Amino acid sequence: MRKSLIVLLSLLLIVILGFGTYRTIASKDEKYYSQHDVRGLITEKYRGKIQSVEHIGESYVAQFQNESGIYKAIINSEDGEVTDLVQIKSSGKTSLTETEIKDIALKQATGDISNIKLHEDKKNPYYDIEVTGKEKKVQMKIAKMDGELLSKEEYKLETNETEQEGKDSEKSSIINKKKAEEIALTKFKGKVKETDLGEEDGLLQYEIEIEDSSGQEAEVYINAYTGTIIRFELDKDD
Repeated sequence: MRKSLIVLLSLLLIVILGFGTYRTIASKDEKYYSQHDVRGLITEKYRGKIQSVEHIGESYVAQFQNESGIYKAIINSEDGEVTDLVQIKSSGKTSLTETEIKDIALKQATGDISNIKLHEDKKNPYYDIEVTGKEKKVQMKIAKMDGELLSKEEYKLETNETEQEGKDSEKSSIINKKKAEEIALTKFKGKVKETDLGEEDGLLQYEIEIEDSSGQEAEVYINAYTGTIIRFELDKDD
């Protein structure tokens, strides 16, 4: 009887330990990127056609081809970070010139190029460009390789007229949240995710986050007194 009890307890302990090990491994695997995740990351980030993906140690080694040539990328399997990117073969196409980048920027905003700076990021070099017009300033990030618009932010410039509006507005009441959201939706169509009222640089303003049907997100900043759109930011992953 005693022997049977010992055997039974031993079997029960083995089952418990085995289940615990399985849970630990499963939990660990859930944190890691799968091959499917890596393929999606490469396709979205580099617009490349996947040739191969291999899991080696703590990393994935992926080979892909895009307009610029054939590349090998090393991706951390835990957080999806691209730790190395090497061009194996060039397609012969060169990156865009600064003049071509300026032309792209001026199609996105009206005004003059007031600042341009190249960031030689090994993984994805890009230009920081500022276009200044009569009423607003637009800041953009544009990819050097293919001219893709990576991000775009708009800032309303203060003029004598808007300064006076600000002074006059202090004497009046603020617009309500619903009105602010309606104004924001005229700038960017979609669904309002969040609206915050706060003060920035001494000015009370609404910060409204909107998401459209494609998942693209944007933030619209509105003067809480006048309803004027102060700034517009279009969110886009690098």
